[in-house]
Amino acid sequence: MRFYEFMVEGVFVRASGLGADVGGFQATFFIKSSSVATAVDRVRWVLSDRMSAHFVSTIEMGLFRTYFSIRDVWEVSEGRMFEFEGRDLGFTFFRIGKVECMCLAFRRMLLRIFRPRRVFFPHRSA
Repeated sequence: MRFYEFMVEGVFVRASGLGADVGGFQATFFIKSSSVATAVDRVRWVLSDRMSAHFVSTIEMGLFRTYFSIRDVWEVSEGRMFEFEGRDLGFTFFRIGKVECMCLAFRRMLLRIFRPRRVFFPHRSA
């Protein structure tokens, strides 16, 4: 079993920490998994749970729809993993300006083409 630390960025979200503005966040997750690929899938579910706990909602407005990108992944020691495993580290929010909206929407398209393993979208409820 390996231990991973993920830095995830989410853009085009709404949260009480942002007021009425559209924004984004950065968040750190610690995942225990047999491989990075499996860990990425687990990050999606942990992120969804944390967003629900903090009342962070997604946005669907044409080009400006919520997406998440994995900014960094580190393999960490067992000690570091157990220090943070299961802890809700919350989010660090940032506001997105009008010009940045276009840049981030364009970035989503580039990530989907050139780095598809680094970008993912919210889970849909069935």
